[in-house]
Amino acid sequence: MYRKIIRKAVERQQSLYRQAQAGDLSRAVYRPYNDPSWGCRDANSRGRTRLACYLLFGGAEDLPLAERLFEEELKDRRGNSFQGIGPCLEMLTALLARHNEDGRYDELFLQAKNANFDCICGYDPGKKGPESLDQLDLTDCIDLAVLLDQPEEVRQMVQIWKAGVRRWDDDNCRALLRWNDYLGDTGDHERLYRQKLRNAQRNGSQISRLSAGRDLMRHYIQTCEFSKAKGQLDQLRREGLEDCRQGNLFRFVLEDCMDIILGGGKDGEELWRWSKPWLAEQQDRLHGNLRRKAAQAARKLGDPEAQDMERACRDWRRKEGLE
Repeated sequence: MYRKIIRKAVERQQSLYRQAQAGDLSRAVYRPYNDPSWGCRDANSRGRTRLACYLLFGGAEDLPLAERLFEEELKDRRGNSFQGIGPCLEMLTALLARHNEDGRYDELFLQAKNANFDCICGYDPGKKGPESLDQLDLTDCIDLAVLLDQPEEVRQMVQIWKAGVRRWDDDNCRALLRWNDYLGDTGDHERLYRQKLRNAQRNGSQISRLSAGRDLMRHYIQTCEFSKAKGQLDQLRREGLEDCRQGNLFRFVLEDCMDIILGGGKDGEELWRWSKPWLAEQQDRLHGNLRRKAAQAARKLGDPEAQDMERACRDWRRKEGLE
């Protein structure tokens, strides 16, 4: 059943392929832009990925087009602020590698290998991947439909997948959280985060328990349930959060604490009294968002050191070349 659904999603990319065949690559050529939060991105990344998917799984082995798309994808791999290998490059590589008996694509593969640090570490043109949709399992097909931005097919296959789940382990919880995020359906998030926390409490280390608890707290922050978030932070403190303050997790929780303070509620003063000494202790290790939010929290609560914290934040940003 699910293979029929994913084939429908892939076949829907045929119009994009016909457009490219007619010489119109406006939705596939590299088009960089600067995102204020994520840095250098490519506006046509999804269109190019859709085309690559159709060439690999839709039966249209158009090698000249695949080579052109590969060259455009290389530009994104070199320029993208997040680097990475990415599914588009992997699909195009799998297609071209099928026809590389004479080594005609070796130079392209070498350029891809050297495109960025992630590619240097992990790109392998000899790696065997799926060559047909029949080789994909249900979770692979759901992820492919997400990649193609086909929400209706994602929704249908997720329902099939959920009917087959027998145990809500961490992998299954993470998968459903990811797919529900894509669908904009967060109604099941609290249950899934609580299940992950129960899993960690049964079988995990202290760090895994704290991390799962922090995920649940983040959910409450994102849904503006600040009283619940504060209660979860209190639980983390009881479970030894402060004993793990040398790691990144502690500083991420400090940032979450600032979000709770800035979100409002009656607990701001209490949370500030707890967090301010730790902010001072961790001063040389704070990341940018935490510095900024701490200064904002100090200003919100009328702390007499707020102005000094704002100045220190500006000085840090200048030192890091961010201003």
